Amino acid sequence: MTKSLKIGWVIMLIFGMYRIMESVLLVAIRTRFNEIMKIVNQAFNYTGVVPPIAIHHSVFRLILGYGFGLAATGIAIIIITLASYRKAERWSWWCLLLVGIISLLANTIFLGPNSVTFWGWILFIIAIAIPARTILSKKESIII
Repeated sequence: MTKSLKIGWVIMLIFGMYRIMESVLLVAIRTRFNEIMKIVNQAFNYTGVVPPIAIHHSVFRLILGYGFGLAATGIAIIIITLASYRKAERWSWWCLLLVGIISLLANTIFLGPNSVTFWGWILFIIAIAIPARTILSKKESIII
């Protein structure tokens, strides 16, 4: 195992744990819930209608669902990293690239650009870039 691969899989493991920690914080603190509810209440106040309580529950379910989605991607990243990324299997690099980009883009869109999202991007780029040459240049044998 090369040094770049060791560094890369350890950082990717940290990134997976970071995603789980982020989901716990999102659900526990209900990040953005109050901001979203202010926008919803302003929209209803503009129309002169009192917002039904169901909207508050829907927004909370949205945040809860998004938090569980973050945890699921974190768990997937950890499993793929431990199972095959540290063994330099090419498919795991591509899979982690897709999972990482899609989940971070969703995070950036849903939560907006903030420090948590910024550090997630930094961790991910480092974890995927450092072992890229080692993994992608490795010749895989095809067993039929």
